Amino acid sequence: MHCAASLLLMGSAGAVANVLHNEWLERAFYVTAVSIAAVAIGQGYRRHREKSPLGLFALGLLGITASRLGPESLEEVLSILGAISLVAAHVVNLRAARACACPHPAA
Repeated sequence: MHCAASLLLMGSAGAVANVLHNEWLERAFYVTAVSIAAVAIGQGYRRHREKSPLGLFALGLLGITASRLGPESLEEVLSILGAISLVAAHVVNLRAARACACPHPAA
């Protein structure tokens, strides 16, 4: 349950920062979300070697980055799609890790 709650919190944090119009807070959420996702997805990949979480992570990173650099009219849509992709990457990563029979991360 705590995993789902933390994913929901991180997924919505950027939108909250955007509503508050706080650029620093929005950047802090971006860096935090990307850092957590990179570590979790990287560790999961070393364990289960499933590539789909990596692709979803890259898609999410692309979406969030495009929301910051692209046209302002698409900012919210790209940010939401990017956040959804990051959450999906975590879900797929968790399922792959649970399905993996290997007891230790691969070297």
